[in-house]
Amino acid sequence: MNYGVRPEELIRQYGLSGVVYFPRYEHQPPLHEKTAGLLSTVGLPHSDEFMTRTECEPILLSEKFPDPEKDGALPAECGSWLELGWFQHMTIALDPADGQVYAFPEGTPLDEYQHLHQDVESLVYTLLAYEQFVAACGSGNDLDELESHFKDKIESFDPIPFSDEDSPWARVIDDILESSWTA
Repeated sequence: MNYGVRPEELIRQYGLSGVVYFPRYEHQPPLHEKTAGLLSTVGLPHSDEFMTRTECEPILLSEKFPDPEKDGALPAECGSWLELGWFQHMTIALDPADGQVYAFPEGTPLDEYQHLHQDVESLVYTLLAYEQFVAACGSGNDLDELESHFKDKIESFDPIPFSDEDSPWARVIDDILESSWTA
């Protein structure tokens, strides 16, 4: 299967130890075919920014948030979703049925989760572009131009990350730009 992200791009950006592969495994319901292929051949980045679960089998959200008294009530539709990792104070989860990716921001009720990406491929593509964006912000470049280029690049691949001005990605980029202006 062809993907918009090649394994060598991840290895070049994150190094051999910075890519986590998830071998195909039995999951009920079955894992979305394209997602299973990407996770086992391209992998997920693992860095200080995006921390991938390093166990071979992602954990069910119902296991991560088992206590409604402590964690809040996990919406029923999310119980079979898989935790992929953590990014910017968010648990990143995968709906195994259709491969879509969601964010559960810390400090917000679980039922206020947000649609983050159309699929894992888009997540990986965006994380690669994000690393490049962050590096360019620290190089004295025009921040408005960098932001515009980054958003255009992502939106041409997946319109979901910036579909709302209060989306998780919009907040992350605002935080980067704010710290770049004050640095």
